[in-house]
Amino acid sequence: MSVIKLILATTVLFALAALPLSDSLAETNEQKEFKKARHLTSLGQHKEAFSIYLALAEKENNALAQFNTGLNYQNGWGRPKNQVSACLWFEKAAAGSIPMAQQLSGDCFLQGIHTETPKPEIAALWYEKASNNGLLSATCLLGKLYLVGTGVDKDRDKGIALCIDVAQKGAITAQLILADLFFDGKELEQDYVQARRWYLAAGDKGNPKAHYRLGLMFRDGLGTEQNLLEARRWFESAASKGFLAAYYPTAHLYFHASDFHPPGDPTAQRQWTEKELAKTYLWVSASLVRETNVKQMDKLNSMLEEVKQVIPYTWYIALDKKVKNHLAGFDG
Repeated sequence: MSVIKLILATTVLFALAALPLSDSLAETNEQKEFKKARHLTSLGQHKEAFSIYLALAEKENNALAQFNTGLNYQNGWGRPKNQVSACLWFEKAAAGSIPMAQQLSGDCFLQGIHTETPKPEIAALWYEKASNNGLLSATCLLGKLYLVGTGVDKDRDKGIALCIDVAQKGAITAQLILADLFFDGKELEQDYVQARRWYLAAGDKGNPKAHYRLGLMFRDGLGTEQNLLEARRWFESAASKGFLAAYYPTAHLYFHASDFHPPGDPTAQRQWTEKELAKTYLWVSASLVRETNVKQMDKLNSMLEEVKQVIPYTWYIALDKKVKNHLAGFDG
């Protein structure tokens, strides 16, 4: 599943915590059990929470429990990841009119995760149901299908209109979809200015993919003047949130900090400020743990060797602790 889907799924999971369990003062046993599972989830005790969600999903046909069971399978909370099982539970919850489950069920059918082949026409139906139930992100996912004519009759104007409408209402998914469409220039004419506009909108809400793409745009001068310091700021923001693609460019720009110091700056010729030196070590070290590209790993190892020649020995304990703390929140 994509970063966007995971963010949306996680957001809804915790948003559900604010929902009242019953209009009556007396809670049923089913409601008490769901409340208990919800509390265990908030504490990070996913294995215990999963057992309760699964029991409620199977025995009580509880739609919210079915949705949360799907989330646990999708994200590997309390058990190994299993996208097929996640999709099957999302579909059950979708039938119970849970909007996010309807959108995620649409994603499953679109990708053919739990079916022999992708079924975009069914995906379109689920996106439409989620949209009708007020989920703005589903509206633009449906709009994207209209743009390309997948699962629905192609209608470019309708697709754009659907996405712009909900993007203007603040839907991050829609803002990212629009930005990607303008950035990639496939379904829509390439327009870096519009791409930057929508990445900034999503970036203002802290979205790491938007931050990464903004880093690319400032680094390469796409839709804006080239600004390597600004590029590094956006890359680092994305990397700090665990966005894997942002690690290497963050490390690279800190390592080559002297390349964009003002002319005549005394820190030129690969001489870092203390902050730049520390940041170079931090991001090169973190990148080496998470990077899988062999060529980039070779470059990172070369960077690390050069940095180690100048970094004060007394810094290592504190810096290695920061790297460890950062990586603790992310896979691998």
